[in-house]
Amino acid sequence: MRRRRPPHATLALAIVLGVAACGSDRDDSVTAQPTAAPTTVAVSTTGATITTDSAAPGTTAAPTTTLAPTTTIASGDIPIVGFEYSYNGVPPVAAVGSKLVFNNISEREVHEIVAWRVVDTETRPVAQLIALPQNEWTFFDGAPVLVSIAGPGQPGTVEAVFGDGTLTKPGRYVFYCTIPTGLDPAKFFELAAKSPGGPVVVDGLPPHYTKGMYGELTVQ
Repeated sequence: MRRRRPPHATLALAIVLGVAACGSDRDDSVTAQPTAAPTTVAVSTTGATITTDSAAPGTTAAPTTTLAPTTTIASGDIPIVGFEYSYNGVPPVAAVGSKLVFNNISEREVHEIVAWRVVDTETRPVAQLIALPQNEWTFFDGAPVLVSIAGPGQPGTVEAVFGDGTLTKPGRYVFYCTIPTGLDPAKFFELAAKSPGGPVVVDGLPPHYTKGMYGELTVQ
């Protein structure tokens, strides 16, 4: 397959050939007139339009880039996956009525997602909110929209969860995992059965959100 030269390579080759042609003209009575480089327009794979304006010979025009809009609003079921110690599949913006669906792709630890809407008056970034002591977590609006726990390689549990993950109101949502770091899955479920309705806390094992397992999204 013949490889197509990119526009800037074609332009450079045209300039080189033009210089060579002028150098081979042996008629000293004729002075070649410079020709302005043509305008070149290329569309990049990112959707940006890059335009190189005409420039005088011997100079290089600075390219100007116009970025195309890239924001996409997610809708429908939004699959969120958890692993050590982060979430994947979280869109920056979701539509009202979308639904969070949680799965755990870890091979060794239990993970969960606890998702809440943040009150409209709260503007601090999620990293600052999560760093607060839990007795200062007063920035939630109502009840959580989802509490879903999953063992290694499992989807979110159907029993012992709260909410169905539907994002019913516009605003900012925060989510995090409170599972103790490094806790054996069998031991976790044993302790969870003894303390229904509350997080499992083990001295010396910090919750996953302290390792960076938290995030946020905007609903509109």
